[in-house]
Amino acid sequence: MNEYGMAVREEWLKTAELRDNVETDACTVMPNHIHGIVIITEGSRGTARRAPTERFGKPVAYSIPTIMRAFKSASTKRINEMRKTPGTPVWQRSYYEHVHPVR
Repeated sequence: MNEYGMAVREEWLKTAELRDNVETDACTVMPNHIHGIVIITEGSRGTARRAPTERFGKPVAYSIPTIMRAFKSASTKRINEMRKTPGTPVWQRSYYEHVHPVR
């Protein structure tokens, strides 16, 4: 893994360190994307039956969109600092999520 991939992995691990009630599990950093598992633990608002969501322009703490936005922002900033390319996009605009509720 190159230095950019290592920065992405470090930011992935920080995701859980910075947020109560969020855990990160396995992740695989690929050459142009990442696969990872986010676990929103009991006690997070709205997790009793479903993962918290948000409406456009209204972030909700512990929602998958908010978590992913923060992760992508932090990793983009680090990569752009390393490459000396401020403001350059790193990630695609959206992401794919598949939610498995805990039963």
